Amino acid sequence: MDINSMVSKIVDAERIPKQQRIDFERAKIDTSISAYGRLRESLDTMKNLMANFRQEKAFALRSVNSTEENIVTATATTDAIAGKYAVDVLQLAQSHKIASDVIPDDTRFGPGKLQISLGDEQFDLSLRKNSRLTDVVRAINGASDNPGVRASIIKDRNGPRLIVASDQSGAEKALTIGVQAETGNDLYRLEYKTIEQRVRDLEQAQEEALSLLGMPSEPENEVNPQQEVAEAQEVQQPADEGEGKKDTAQEATSGRLKIPFLAGPKRHPAP
Repeated sequence: MDINSMVSKIVDAERIPKQQRIDFERAKIDTSISAYGRLRESLDTMKNLMANFRQEKAFALRSVNSTEENIVTATATTDAIAGKYAVDVLQLAQSHKIASDVIPDDTRFGPGKLQISLGDEQFDLSLRKNSRLTDVVRAINGASDNPGVRASIIKDRNGPRLIVASDQSGAEKALTIGVQAETGNDLYRLEYKTIEQRVRDLEQAQEEALSLLGMPSEPENEVNPQQEVAEAQEVQQPADEGEGKKDTAQEATSGRLKIPFLAGPKRHPAP
């Protein structure tokens, strides 16, 4: 008789039904947990959707239809008033153009450097001595880092002029031309600055002039005339004469006492 086999069969007979019940309960619990997780996920999604419905704007969405989608497009916020609107074109965007003064044919430029800016983009040109106006045009048009500036020469009845134009429209693509050369160089005839730049240059020149003369741009210490009068009265009053004090004070307040008003350290006339 195989004792080990009999013991194994008896143990299995006792274990298998219990193991099956345990596995069944575990599967049931896992299914419940999974279902609860899916339910919670669905509730969270619904909660997020309902949060948008609480806002009034969710029911006031606006859309825009244009009769010329290739010309005019628009978007509307929830605050827009429903209706039909017409778009009037008051001004077309144009590219910036600069025309110089009349430059005689025998004018020679250089040596020096031109700094041409197109909005936020800038490129520099170095010109040799005795360069002609045509050399300036070739240098501008042939620059490898040119962001979109074109130069040409136009001759009117007064003479030739340099025309510099941008190939991009809009106020943010304005042109400026700066010059780095010796004083008196004809390159400065091509310089062009905006009004804001000219104002900054004037302010800087004024500050430098005041600094050179040793004058502060703003007074550091302001003198109070009433305080000067009061201190002058104390200096002018005799130490031992009561009536003299009264007369001197009256003269100071009536304006008959001459007191110099000086900026900086206070000075008083000798008694």
